Amino acid sequence: MRASVIAGSALAAPALLPGLLALAVGIAWQVADGGYAATSWYPGALFVLALLAVVTATYRGLLTGVSLTLGLALASFTAFTAWNFLSIGWADVQGDAWDGANRTLLYLTVFALFALLPWRAGAAAGLLGAYCIATAVVGGVFLLRAAGADDPTDAFVTSRFGDPIGYPNGSSSLFLAAFWPALVLASRREVPWPARGVLLGAAGLLLQLGLLPQSRASLAAAPVVLALMLILGPGRLRTIVFLLPVAAVTLATSSTLLRVDLFDGEDVGAALLDARTAMLISVLALVAVGCVLASADRRLRISPPLGRRLSRVGAAATALVALAAVVILVPRVGDSVQRVDAAWEQFLGPPVIDEQVTSHFASGLGGGNRYDIWRVALRQFRERPLTGIGSDNFAADYVRERSYRDEPQYPHSLPVRIVAQTGVVGSLLFAGTLVLALVAAWRALRRAESFARAVSVAALLLFALWLAHGSVDWFWELPALGLPAFACLGLAAGLGRAGADAPPAAPRRRSLRAAVGAMAAAVALTAGASYVLPWLAARHVQTAAEIWRSDPEAAFAGLERARDLNPLSDRADLIFGAIGSRLGDRVRMRQGFTRALDRNPHNWYAQLELGVLEAVEGNRGAALRRLQRSRALNPREQVTRDVEESVRARERITLAQVDQAFLDRLEATSSPRPDTSRRDLG
Repeated sequence: MRASVIAGSALAAPALLPGLLALAVGIAWQVADGGYAATSWYPGALFVLALLAVVTATYRGLLTGVSLTLGLALASFTAFTAWNFLSIGWADVQGDAWDGANRTLLYLTVFALFALLPWRAGAAAGLLGAYCIATAVVGGVFLLRAAGADDPTDAFVTSRFGDPIGYPNGSSSLFLAAFWPALVLASRREVPWPARGVLLGAAGLLLQLGLLPQSRASLAAAPVVLALMLILGPGRLRTIVFLLPVAAVTLATSSTLLRVDLFDGEDVGAALLDARTAMLISVLALVAVGCVLASADRRLRISPPLGRRLSRVGAAATALVALAAVVILVPRVGDSVQRVDAAWEQFLGPPVIDEQVTSHFASGLGGGNRYDIWRVALRQFRERPLTGIGSDNFAADYVRERSYRDEPQYPHSLPVRIVAQTGVVGSLLFAGTLVLALVAAWRALRRAESFARAVSVAALLLFALWLAHGSVDWFWELPALGLPAFACLGLAAGLGRAGADAPPAAPRRRSLRAAVGAMAAAVALTAGASYVLPWLAARHVQTAAEIWRSDPEAAFAGLERARDLNPLSDRADLIFGAIGSRLGDRVRMRQGFTRALDRNPHNWYAQLELGVLEAVEGNRGAALRRLQRSRALNPREQVTRDVEESVRARERITLAQVDQAFLDRLEATSSPRPDTSRRDLG
């Protein structure tokens, strides 16, 4: 009876539909490379903005019951977003700063939508459960597709399984973030028992899918989230009981899962098929176990004092098991001090791929170049400590200051990104947002009954995983990860508010409401325009990159419209110049790359192409000046060096030679998502 009442109240809740629609956008982004492309995330952001506008107009009592702490969190996040937009004025690459500010606006919109909606525990649980199950289904479908593909290596990125995000660390975080809410909800007696079985099966699938990409940062983030669950969550003993079968089946399948990589040269297709079979069996087993445990849990009654004592015993036992695992593993991996020293040296050193390792987990800390990335980002902060260098302005400075070949577009750390790009002002505003939102969530936790506390903790665990893992990775730029994270933070901060039940406004306040409504409409229209213009420009650029071979004139016309729609970005001009180069149209090639430099003087690629053009036309002096400027902007670019050496030696250079050099370069790069117009043109 209780489960039926909760299920009915969840379906009748007014907050459920807009919440489901918003998270459906996140699911759509999961299957679109994490929503990374502007043509993917901008329309989704516009849809979420429209949802917030509709909800604001529909629920007249939306702001009623908002605590002072939550109101201050919303105000701080709004100020942080405004600061990101202001940073366009002092950013070196203004087009990138506009994109970065718009992405911040997206997260503000999501947080506000979920914080202001009149949530109840049943509706919030239904929403979280639906998201977790949908995410597990997406991961399972991509695994099945890869296992049945003619060339399964298409699903791999730098030797690791990368689907569906297209970035292994991002995919791992996607699944592990959803694992924790699924586990907590599966352990709750208030959830209908069939749903508890499905949720436990989804939790097992999510945990195994999260292990598949072999993300080292996920191993560091997991204990943090586990500790939060044991400290904050009610019903710890029940949660631990439901965790044990998930941990057992994951341990049983771990050896099979860890063979799914390209490190040791084994048949990856066969490894995927083995993993598919193991995961299918384990999920079916967990669904059955979950149903049995849920059925038994409905009949078992434990007094509250005994439950609290057992809960403490269970938490202590879990901590002891974790400690025992460390004690057992340390002697097996050798002297801990020596390993720490070796790991620190790897972290400080160049990105090295050890061909003898058989797993990414065993590759140490030398596979990336985080130290060099953060070194450059913190140098940016020292140059502009108060304001920062501007939202999403990192790539141009990094290629100029980098020590190695990789070309990451982002600082690979949320705290470093905030500090370097928004300075002291932005850092204080964002930190204030997090602190105030978490305080609001904590106060809601203390007031709520047991089930509401469990749902709130489940939401906070998803956000905590995103925040912990994103502190050492570039997750801010992947909306498929950021949207559910800020949705869950807002949900936890606003859960239990009675905004929808508020009476209509008094007549004397209607004029004030009308003025506020008009102001909100103006802000919404401005925000919508801020999304629509770069989105349409990105669509024109994408279309031009697809049709230039068959209809070059239409491609050039589309690029002209794109540069008019987005007056800050040099993207359309770069594609314009690259198409001109491919077609041998030197006039348009010069026009495109010259206009790109007018908008972004720090673009080394445009300087290089103009230097090549001057060399082809016989203007040796002008060519060398362009190439020297390009080399100053990107000293480690080998293509620029080769072209400059050829010009100095008076060797003949063709545009086709440079095209081929860039194609070879892109195939050899290990940077995630390298961003050049040559790649877009294929």
